[in-house]
Amino acid sequence: MNKLAEYLSHIYDEKIEIKKVELDNQLPLFLQQAYEFSEGSIHGHFCLFCQPTDDNFSIRSFFKNYNRIMNYSGNRIPVLILDFLKSNERAFLLKNRLPFLIPFKQLYLPFAGMILAETKTTPKIHPDFFSPSTQCVYLFLFYNNNLTEHTSAEISRRIKYSAMTVSRAVRELDALQLIIITGVETKKKFFRIEKWQYLEKGLKHIVSPVIKTIYLDSIPRNIKLYLAGESPFAGLVVFTEGFYKLFVFIKKKNKKIKGLAFSDNYNDFQRPRVKLEVWNYDPALFAQKEVADIVSAYASLKEENDPRIDKAFEEIIRR
Repeated sequence: MNKLAEYLSHIYDEKIEIKKVELDNQLPLFLQQAYEFSEGSIHGHFCLFCQPTDDNFSIRSFFKNYNRIMNYSGNRIPVLILDFLKSNERAFLLKNRLPFLIPFKQLYLPFAGMILAETKTTPKIHPDFFSPSTQCVYLFLFYNNNLTEHTSAEISRRIKYSAMTVSRAVRELDALQLIIITGVETKKKFFRIEKWQYLEKGLKHIVSPVIKTIYLDSIPRNIKLYLAGESPFAGLVVFTEGFYKLFVFIKKKNKKIKGLAFSDNYNDFQRPRVKLEVWNYDPALFAQKEVADIVSAYASLKEENDPRIDKAFEEIIRR
């Protein structure tokens, strides 16, 4: 958010503050999970900045839900935040007068006097933290032999992201010196550096995959569930939360939990049986025996700063 505020403050020559905002009680669940939201004011216009959480995000879905997002969010103006745009996507946004911006590159904010502005500032090659797609590529390479060469097309098929998305992730991992690239242009191949160096350097950039946590009074039977959170550390760390902890990757409309009794608040149930985590990438990609992979599980618990977790993680990962 600081970079976005810095960019807009520079463009408009005034201090613009951007802060993250939760819309749990205002937006439908599928929209809550489709974007990360932040808010700020530009020239007296209250904006809701919407950054897609899915790399396979569709511009047309933003168009379809634009008025709904505005109405549910108290008439704040939705502004789409993107990393890049294809020419036909930009044309579609302009034709439909949908505000958007690509930080340090391009913005279209007609309500605030910016019809189409482009800057020559080159965006940073790699972020401070992995995007969901980059984290998936990182994990794929971690769990595979570092002597094996891979291509973007191969990984695209394996983790079900577009070849373009995987190529962007590969560029970020290369910029962080986590992989070694051989060949040129369409014949490019790559492999990761030595496993423990790769892990040590990568842990500085991994983020929690958890988008949202909800509580249920019964275990869903129509969704494939995987044990998560502390479960991969079972036997090494004792926890006393008193309920099952599960996670599931739910795409878009979450039809499979519709009709179940669930809440965002633990205290809404006398004794909730399930703590359900919604992840921003598919846990099935790296799970073993219906248990989350250890690196993703560790990432989901990093912010708890529990030394027991750190110790158990190191013990498991070195086995």
